[in-house]
Amino acid sequence: MLTQENALNLLGDQDWRLRNLYKIKDKQGMIVDFSPNWAQLELKKPHYLNIILKARQLGITTYHAILFLDTCLFNQNINCAIVADSKPIAQEIFIDKVKFAYDNLPQFVRDMCPAYRDNVHEMRFANGSVFRVATSLRGGTLQLLHITEFAKICQDNPSKANEIVSGALNAVQAGQFVCIESTARGREGHFYNLCKEAQSLQDSEIEPGKLDWKLWFFPWWQHPDYVIDSKNVLISKDMEKYFVELESKEIFLKPDQKAWYVKKMQTQGEYMKREYPSTPEEAFESANEGFYFATRVQSGYGNWLVKKFTVSTITKIPMKLWHIMLNGLRVSLTFMKNTFCLMMPQQEKKVPENHSPTLQEIKDSKSILSPDNQTKCSGLNVSEIVCRSSSSTTLNVKKASKPLKTSEKNGTKN
Repeated sequence: MLTQENALNLLGDQDWRLRNLYKIKDKQGMIVDFSPNWAQLELKKPHYLNIILKARQLGITTYHAILFLDTCLFNQNINCAIVADSKPIAQEIFIDKVKFAYDNLPQFVRDMCPAYRDNVHEMRFANGSVFRVATSLRGGTLQLLHITEFAKICQDNPSKANEIVSGALNAVQAGQFVCIESTARGREGHFYNLCKEAQSLQDSEIEPGKLDWKLWFFPWWQHPDYVIDSKNVLISKDMEKYFVELESKEIFLKPDQKAWYVKKMQTQGEYMKREYPSTPEEAFESANEGFYFATRVQSGYGNWLVKKFTVSTITKIPMKLWHIMLNGLRVSLTFMKNTFCLMMPQQEKKVPENHSPTLQEIKDSKSILSPDNQTKCSGLNVSEIVCRSSSSTTLNVKKASKPLKTSEKNGTKN
């Protein structure tokens, strides 16, 4: 039992402090002692600049919240910060992770280093240390910095991502600690570029220096909790083929892991590889909206099947567009208010090849798909699909299995 008398002999060991002093809320909402999991233990000996590509729900932000708080409490004049992708998330991290851990410390530990300023985003301690949680930082000097879900920031708000790179990252001097962690969000932006550079350095077997980024990859299949009973779980031929491909990459899954992956994919769909990647390449391979749409077209085998798309990032002009040629008629598709929009230009109006519709043209569109229903248009001859995204991906669909009937061409049948 920890008492004030024997604590002084133990408090000099940070590993002991992390395992014995701090409380967290687990996934069930229960208050439990903090005990590092497998991914957190991997980070016990980090590099200076660390970039983490990972599956979801590994507790990396929780670990650094506890680590940073402990470092502030037991060291003088430490400045540390966590940067989140939104204000609600930043407030949640501060209240549920940082402040919660501090408030649940033994009273004598808090008395040793009291917090004299404690608001919704910052704690200042009597020893001169400061812990902040915000959406961006500029000015001052940091010794410890964690940026969470940076790929999402790069995709949703590139200007904020630029501000983080020019502001927060420049506040950390060479030889100090930085961790950027995220699931993938496409082959673009600062996160993707940093991962790519770190991967190249890793492949070259050159030891990273103080200004080099080290890549950490935490796949779903290393998580001991990602298993279910494999009885009564049907594995399709496509899934079996996928698991065989993983074996060719020296990834051998147990039946209970395969069962978990199959059931999880039923809800995650095309986002599975992004949210729960098996390899670094896979994480970025599937994180492209145009890829998802092309998959839908190809899976229709001549029928054009469009399901609900939820993309909260594309809400104003300019927006990403997909242009389809249907029997010579060019159709534009985009997103508006989280709804997938199909814009059929009037027959008599010629649409320039590189035309990007205005907001008014989108509002005037008569073919906005319901976000609650599927829309299936049979018999559409899809001769070509061009995905114009910011990553300049181009996909061609040559399959045209069913031409339009004469009555359909004349507009008498949909």
